[in-house]
Amino acid sequence: MLDALKGGFPPPEFRSKPRPQPRNRHGPAVDVDSKPLIRFGRFLSCTFCFPCISTRRLERDKTKPEIALEQIRWACETDLPGDLVVIDAGYGNACQLRAGITELGKLYVAGIQSQTLVSKPSPRRGRAAKKRRRVASNAISVKELAVGLRAKAWHTIEWREGTNEGLSSRFARVRIHVGASHESETSAEEWLLIEWPKDENEPTKYWLSTLPRNISFGDLVDAAKLRWRIERDYQELKQEVGLGHFEGRSWRGFHHHATLCIAAYGFLVSERETIPPSGSHSVGLFPQLAVPDGYRPRGSSVAA
Repeated sequence: MLDALKGGFPPPEFRSKPRPQPRNRHGPAVDVDSKPLIRFGRFLSCTFCFPCISTRRLERDKTKPEIALEQIRWACETDLPGDLVVIDAGYGNACQLRAGITELGKLYVAGIQSQTLVSKPSPRRGRAAKKRRRVASNAISVKELAVGLRAKAWHTIEWREGTNEGLSSRFARVRIHVGASHESETSAEEWLLIEWPKDENEPTKYWLSTLPRNISFGDLVDAAKLRWRIERDYQELKQEVGLGHFEGRSWRGFHHHATLCIAAYGFLVSERETIPPSGSHSVGLFPQLAVPDGYRPRGSSVAA
């Protein structure tokens, strides 16, 4: 008996073997008895059952530009209206996203960072550059290109009305190829739009756009500045409707919360459209019903 207890209690032959953990080729083993924090892009679907969670993993984590391209592709498959995609600089630097939008037959206005390499289209075609050469001699950053532009290339353009006066700034636009010159044969020409306010020491914003070549300067600036309306809607969704008040952990819960917030915000926008900008009364969407003769409101002292 004492010999049997030397190895501990209970004896080894009666001990339960530890439960094997499922192997995960993307990282450490996943504990199915624990409750991990669900992150969008990390899990494809989640089935909740107390006390454990069953998860079906993606083959790999998807980047934000890849997720954005999937959403744009879904919008095209469902025939949602709209031919222009407006992207901020956080997504605009992803060349795969811009190429995917073009393959879907959509136009884009994408914000980019100042170190993006571009090359001006050559008026005459010479000998093709070597493919092994990664950066050509005429490929420069958009910031260097903007600083080197002549003074006559800059124009002051007003794009919308502000609170007190119209909003305007200095802009310049150039037809360019994105990337090195040896890639210009495969990449199409597009617009490079640059903003450089007079009170700034260097350009502040840059955009790439596949809008038509014959588009007017003002329309190109208006398209680039459409991003402000999107940011404004997002700000009102968080502050006025409560989009940022979600405190759950599941993607499904956040999806339900965001759907209700967007539906409520859409209703408020439709109601706001009935109010004229310079009027004090609301313009109804339906004709006003006439009050019948002899109508007496409830509680009125007027005799019937």
